[in-house]
Parts: sequence; C-alpha cells; structure tokens
Amino acid sequence: MNNTKSLNKKFKTKQFKAVLRLVVLIFTIISLLIGTAWSWFADQKEATASGISMTMQTADFLAVSIDGGNTFHSSIDILNDSMFENLDMRDLTSGDGKTLLIPAFTGEIGELKVDGSKTWSNAVENVDYISLPLTFRSSVAADIYIAAGTKVVTNCEIVKADGAISPEVLLGEDTHNPSSYGNFSKDAIVGALRMSAIDESNNVKFIWIPRPDVFLTVSNNLQSYALRVGADTIGTTSRTHYCYDSAYNPVSYAKTTLSSAGAFSADVNKAPADATTKLGTADTPDGNGYFTCNAHINIWFDGCDNEARRALSNGEYKLLLNFVAIPTNA
Repeated sequence: MNNTKSLNKKFKTKQFKAVLRLVVLIFTIISLLIGTAWSWFADQKEATASGISMTMQTADFLAVSIDGGNTFHSSIDILNDSMFENLDMRDLTSGDGKTLLIPAFTGEIGELKVDGSKTWSNAVENVDYISLPLTFRSSVAADIYIAAGTKVVTNCEIVKADGAISPEVLLGEDTHNPSSYGNFSKDAIVGALRMSAIDESNNVKFIWIPRPDVFLTVSNNLQSYALRVGADTIGTTSRTHYCYDSAYNPVSYAKTTLSSAGAFSADVNKAPADATTKLGTADTPDGNGYFTCNAHINIWFDGCDNEARRALSNGEYKLLLNFVAIPTNA
C-alpha cells in the first residue's frame, strides 16, 4: 500500500512538472490605442490613451493577482477594473523605472525647454502611466520569468504583416494609420514606449525599450518629419536613448536596459542564461498550499524620445507580456 502511494505521488509530481513547463501565463494588453501624443519640444499638450483592454490567461496551477493577493485571476479585462478607470497616459520621464516624473518647462509652445530649476511633479500611477502590482501564486516553488514572445506590435504590423515585427511596413503612402506629416504610420509612437520590471525587494530588474527599430527624425524648425526603421536606424541617435533622472539631469539609460524588439528568451523548457528577466521565485508559503512572490511592472511614454511627437498622434499598438514558471527543484 505504501509503495502504491509513493508511486502515485511520484507520478503526479512528474506529471505536474511536465504541465508546468507549458506556457503558464500570457498577459496581453490586446489593444492599447494611444490618443494624442506630443513631444515636449513641439507642443505643451499631453499624451493620452484610450480604448485600452487587457486579457490574461493562465493554467490552473498558476494564477496572478493585481490587488495585492486578495483575488487571483486567469483573465482580466482592464476596462472593467476600477484600478484603471482614470488612466490617461501622458509623456513622462524616468531614469530608474521606479520614479516617474512630469518635468517643468520654460519657453513658448514650439520652443519648450525642460527647466531643472523648478520643482517637477511625480506622475500618478494608473493615471499618467500603467502601474501593475503582480502577485504570482504557484502550487510548487518556481522561478517566474518574463518569457519569449513578449513584444510590442503596432497595429500597422498586425494589418500589413500578420502581426510580425516588420517595421518596414510603417513606411509608404499605403501604410496603415498614416500620419499627415509624412509617408509613415503614426503607430511608430511605440518608439517612445518604456517598460520596467521591479522585484519584491524593490530592485529594478530592467528597463525595456521595446522598439528601438523605429526613429523619427525632425527638422530644426519642427516642420519636416521622416521615419527611419529597422537597420536604417543603426548609427542614428535612436541607439542612445535618453531620459532624466530624479535630480533632473539628462542621462542615458543604464546597463540594465534591454533595447530590442525580441529581448526575452526564457521559454517553456529552460531559463535564459542571463537572469535579468527573472521577476522572482515563488517560494513563500501562503498558508493555503501555494507559493507566492511579488513583482511590479511600469509602462510609460518617455517624452525625451523623438517618437513622442504630434506627428505620431493616435498611434496604435498591442503589447503582449508572456510569463513562464520553472520549478526550482527541476
């Protein structure tokens, strides 16, 4: 009898691990429609967001909470969650991915300059930017990673390239969602998007620049715009992305920055060699037979980027966040 129980337990454990190695979490902001977006140096108005929806899918053995662990879900519609009812995204800046600032300016519209002599305002979470507190819950101790397949795809690429990362389709007279400022798509606003991941010890794991493959060039008089994409951005200033730190100093992003459309490589079978994309380890028992860990995701537009321009007003994109869990005793 004892031998039978032992064999059954081993079989269930082995079966569970096999299932756990499947994709355990797909967290998708299905359609994030960016409203009006102006560069700091082009106009004083703010960026806004509308039409936001988010779905999340998870297997039974892994769930996630965005309310501190009070409720866990396998799917969430961001439009129906009170956390995001006041979301109206605007162009901000952050050097560390934790403190997001609204700079003070001096000058007239069209000639604005960032003013470090004034006090800057702190951005308000889930009003000025997306702030997601995540609690992961697993039936076994496991490491949680942001996984391969995490990407930002423009609606232009969805319409014209079946959802593949293909920045060249953002160019041309027949592009989707064309800008009135040139023969390019307004969806190139994704170049100004940023995402940071923070673990439960308040350490920033990384800041992600998801689309460095798009770069909007602007003439000195702000009257002429041109979009450069893909390999054509190599050697341009788009390869050096700037922001302002908490002391109001212009800085380039730190070495923890991930700057790639395909920055994540963790898959359902193995963790990446670089643990930068590891959000944490679910190894804290919660008293109900589960193991938990916390993490935090921030998503914002940085006004330092040329892509935060009115020429890209009403750009559209889809953000897909994939997570995988790998048992620590595997």
